[in-house]
Amino acid sequence: MKKLPMLLQLIVPYVILICGSAAIDLTVGIAYFYGGILIFNVAYAFFLPKLGFDGRRILFWNVLLKLCNIPVVLCIMVFALVMTLVGGKNLGSDVAIMFKIVFCVCYVLQISTSIFGLSGLLWYRKQGLLSVKSVISRTLVQLIPLIGIWGSVYCYFSLRQKKRLTTEDEPVA
Repeated sequence: MKKLPMLLQLIVPYVILICGSAAIDLTVGIAYFYGGILIFNVAYAFFLPKLGFDGRRILFWNVLLKLCNIPVVLCIMVFALVMTLVGGKNLGSDVAIMFKIVFCVCYVLQISTSIFGLSGLLWYRKQGLLSVKSVISRTLVQLIPLIGIWGSVYCYFSLRQKKRLTTEDEPVA
């Protein structure tokens, strides 16, 4: 049940694509529902540590969400390109506006998943495993378009083995 909001964030974009390509009238309602899921998950990402998720698991969800959004972003960009090619000269100055809207939609998807990365990095910071500079730099890398995917993968693999030494883990002298 704790993973349901994140699973919905993974599934709903593909439902929207299927409904849109099948010309089903539910696309607008599902798109609003997806917007609600994105907004909810922005806040939910910061509650995950209280629900028992450690930094490694939160960063895993960050990577998974970003990787699953790649086909959605590509479909949005291909749709914009096809509309530009089909519209041709009839679109005129609307091409720039359309590409700004496409960029904003794709960036909203990236920001909504980068919040999970920030939450995971803050968990590592609270454990004393990361400095403030490291949290800031790793978060900024995740917010750069196209590089954010590589940044989230790097964060997950570089931090997944880090854990704080407890009294049980300390070597006995």
